[in-house]
Amino acid sequence: MNLSLRNLLLNKHSLKINALILGYWLWHTISYHQLQTITLRVPLCFYGNEAIKIDAPESISVALFGYKSDLILMSLHELAAHFDCKNFVVGDYPISVTHDTLFLPERIKLLHYSPSPIIIKVTKNN
Repeated sequence: MNLSLRNLLLNKHSLKINALILGYWLWHTISYHQLQTITLRVPLCFYGNEAIKIDAPESISVALFGYKSDLILMSLHELAAHFDCKNFVVGDYPISVTHDTLFLPERIKLLHYSPSPIIIKVTKNN
C-alpha cells in the first residue's frame, strides 16, 4: 500500500481529526484568558478573643473578578472572610470585607459584597 503524505493528510478522517484538534486548541486558548465575574456566598470567621460573643451574619455574598484560569485554580469552597477580634470590646461595629480579609490572590479582585456595611454586635461571653 503506497499512500502519499498528501493523501494521508487530506483524507476524510484526517481532516475531521485535525479540525477537532484545531477547534479544541482555539477554544482553550480563547477561554483560558477570559475575564470573568462570579458571585458566591462566603462564611465570616472571627478569631483571637474567646472572652467575647459575636453576633454576625453567618455568611455574606461577594463578587469576584479575574481571569477564568485563576478563578478555576482557586479553592472557592474554602474561601472565608477572616477577622481578628482581639481588639473588639462590647458594642456594635461596622466591619468591611477587603482583599486581605478574604486572602485572595493578587490577580483576583473583590468587586463588592453584601450586606454592606456588615454590622456585628459584640457582647461578653458568659
